[in-house]
Amino acid sequence: MEYKVIIAPWGQPKLWKETSYRYKDCELEKIKSSLFTLYHCLNPDKVIIIGSDSLSESGNTYEHIVCSSKNIILGTIMNTPGSETSGMMEKTKIIISYNVGKFKLNNLQIEGDLGDFYPHVLWNLFNYLWEDIRHLPGDSNIEIYIDLTHGQNFMPTLTHKAVDTIASILSMIYKNIKITLLNSEPFVIGEERTYDIYELSSYIAKPNFYVPPIPVKNDSPDEFDKSFLEPINNSNLPNSPNVFNQINNTGKMEYNAFSASMQRGLLMGIYKFFPNLSKLKRAIEDIFNFYEQSIVVKFNQEKCIRQVRKHYRFSDNFDKLIQIHILGLMAQKAGVSCRRNMVDLSSLYDLNYKLYYNDAVLYYLVKNELDKLNNPDKSPKCKQTRSDDKHKLIRNIMAHALFINGIIEYKDGCARWCVDNQVRYESGRKSISIAELLTETLNIT
Repeated sequence: MEYKVIIAPWGQPKLWKETSYRYKDCELEKIKSSLFTLYHCLNPDKVIIIGSDSLSESGNTYEHIVCSSKNIILGTIMNTPGSETSGMMEKTKIIISYNVGKFKLNNLQIEGDLGDFYPHVLWNLFNYLWEDIRHLPGDSNIEIYIDLTHGQNFMPTLTHKAVDTIASILSMIYKNIKITLLNSEPFVIGEERTYDIYELSSYIAKPNFYVPPIPVKNDSPDEFDKSFLEPINNSNLPNSPNVFNQINNTGKMEYNAFSASMQRGLLMGIYKFFPNLSKLKRAIEDIFNFYEQSIVVKFNQEKCIRQVRKHYRFSDNFDKLIQIHILGLMAQKAGVSCRRNMVDLSSLYDLNYKLYYNDAVLYYLVKNELDKLNNPDKSPKCKQTRSDDKHKLIRNIMAHALFINGIIEYKDGCARWCVDNQVRYESGRKSISIAELLTETLNIT
């Protein structure tokens, strides 16, 4: 099966002039965007346009700001008649993300953090893509075209980063994801000619992502958890910062352990720490909702401008949380539906194939360890006392995909955990939680 999508970051469409754009043998005249030519030529299944809240021309709440911004983009599409763009509106999704700065065209001033654009686009892009491809088989041909022609300064870079991150994780399951970067020749005012759209780069996505662990801190339970949202200004915050469902330290550690297991090929860790995806999705959406509910919109009569003030910024850990959710969906797509402490060998082989066949080194490392399980002399046993120091223990876990004595036992066709929560080492003198132990594999290069 095939799936094709065009993703286009847009700046301010009201500043664009009509011209002609050509891509390969397709050319459209009297249009304001290269996207219309690409739509006509590629006939995609979906179009995703990424704009920003700085497009807004009206609105006294942030919800109205977003709606006004979206209408600017919708108006640009609707005012482009012609059979070549027929059906485009029905296929188009619009993401209005976060901007910062002063915008004289619409008398708007936005205060906040420019980095907030990235996690918002990462989350919404993934959801729009996932609603289409979630039912596609892993051997489907997926083509992602990114039209960078009209992106505003930071937007092309962060959009490409988001697409690359998503595709890298999706490529665990979907083996044929092709990303193509497009950009037209620079537009010259007053020069009436056809502008060619060029392919800047084209490559196949590979599972080369890295999701660092989320830091776990022993903060007071009544203190605002800054793991995912950070106040920009501690004074005059509009609401209580604890309105969303915070993720406690145990939850963070288990998310880390699951993420590490997915990245290191630790199949039993994937089953043991598989997250509640509905709960994780709600937590992410709660954080986004709280962020937007805390935004204040005011009209400054003295300066005759609308002022939009964002009181929080997203931390780097929030990006990790989103990526862990995507990893969870990949595990679910591969057949993991719930946490299990005992797994039959055929399920382990199947999971290894579905998740790691696109990563030859990891796939064959794990397969080699699975092949050993049926050998009574080589299969791991529940020998509780370990003499290894922690560093050697972690190295041993990675070398044998977690199938080592004292942690995993193989018996009667099934692998099972020998320990509940703690792993002992140095002849039993020290111990470490399983979640922390698996997380520390991410620190080994």
